[in-house]
Amino acid sequence: GSSGSSGDTVANASGPLMVEIVKTPGSALGISLTTTSLRNKSVITIDRIKPASVVDRSGALHPGDHILSIDGTSMEHCSLLEATKLLASISEKVRLEILPVPQSQRPLRPSSGPSSG
Repeated sequence: GSSGSSGDTVANASGPLMVEIVKTPGSALGISLTTTSLRNKSVITIDRIKPASVVDRSGALHPGDHILSIDGTSMEHCSLLEATKLLASISEKVRLEILPVPQSQRPLRPSSGPSSG
């Protein structure tokens, strides 16, 4: 009898993630932020992602992901307005530290047509 060992899967990683998104100057990232209450404090999360935008094509961010920092600036004491302004002010390379939301908790995206996969 052989016992199967379970290996670590990347999908199970629940730690913060650094995401770099390179956009052309003048173009919009295509994400809108919102605030969510979490354990009696408000955190900044991704509200919507514009289809075919830079972020959408990168595939690194998803609605519901927590944004921990933008370009090295911690979001812990930032208001939604400050975070949005900060995102808009970055011209080329955006460095985001995010806490990916588990797939089970992601808002369902209305899919048009058959889903592949």
